[in-house]
Amino acid sequence: MKMSKKNKLSGAASEVFAKVAAEDNRKAVSTTINIGFILFGTAVLGVAGYAFYAFYWKNRFKKMKYNPKAAQSNVSPAAAIAKANTLYAAMKGAGTNEKEIYKALSGVNYNGFVAIYNAFGKREGALNFSIGNRGDEDLLSFLQGDLGEKELATLRNLMAYDARSLF
Repeated sequence: MKMSKKNKLSGAASEVFAKVAAEDNRKAVSTTINIGFILFGTAVLGVAGYAFYAFYWKNRFKKMKYNPKAAQSNVSPAAAIAKANTLYAAMKGAGTNEKEIYKALSGVNYNGFVAIYNAFGKREGALNFSIGNRGDEDLLSFLQGDLGEKELATLRNLMAYDARSLF
């Protein structure tokens, strides 16, 4: 039988070596745990950030910009809010009240429509089963969803000339 080689370190030297090795092992385990928490935290923040982006930020409401070259808005900010609420009431749910839509948007110019559109924002549609604001619609989506091509043409003719190209 072959004998194994005898440990060359003996006494105090082996004790010091064992303590250093144990201390290094504790540092390695501690560092591994810290790196694990950092990676886990980064993954959680990444998933939360993506969910926020996908369900809210990507589908957020983007205001229309006023056209400085067009005539000034013929709708005051208070009237824009009132007209936006009237339009929403006329289009929400089953059925559409075309007469109220025509009345609210009749004679409105380009910048007036922009004021109403921005006051309308994004609102919940009739069938909204989504998470976040994915199913919410802006004024143009509501109009195009609730009115047929014939009604949209009638609405365009009732609006001021510069606003007819908006939808």
